[in-house]
Amino acid sequence: MQKFRPVIIGVGSLLGLAILLAIVGYLLPASYKVQRSVVIQAPMDTVFNTIHDLKNWGAWNPWSDEDAYFSVHYSEKTTGEGAWQHWTSQTMGNGMMRYTKVVPQEFIQYEMEFEMGDESTVGKFVFEEVNEGVQVTWVDEGSMGANPLQRYMGLFMESIIGSDFEKGLANIKQVCE
Repeated sequence: MQKFRPVIIGVGSLLGLAILLAIVGYLLPASYKVQRSVVIQAPMDTVFNTIHDLKNWGAWNPWSDEDAYFSVHYSEKTTGEGAWQHWTSQTMGNGMMRYTKVVPQEFIQYEMEFEMGDESTVGKFVFEEVNEGVQVTWVDEGSMGANPLQRYMGLFMESIIGSDFEKGLANIKQVCE
């Protein structure tokens, strides 16, 4: 028994650490929110329509150039509530994004679902006229569910997609200006 004592202590310590990490995971936030903004020196119509028509996303989408096999299929109607796009990607996985509410020149709200998970995210583009042009704010919110490992991942969503939002907004700015 004496020679197994260090093994028992080691296994017990690992088990205790795993339990502690699981408990902390359950106490972490069950949702996340990422938000980025840019000011674009262009007319509101130009900025709004660059985002509003899903067929324009190819010109600024921050993810499509990262995957040579990225492909997108669109609904018959590519603007307004109910318009959707479905993508296939080796790096991002497959998914679908659908406009759920559109208020022209104010905001576009969307819902996104990935085939690899059962959770969906809700995002929004908010448009505001400012002295320098149009401020576009891109917001994404999602649920990390009850899984403690997903909740740990939620802590990193800011760094995971924040830079993608910055790249996408910079692309929109370049297209519009």
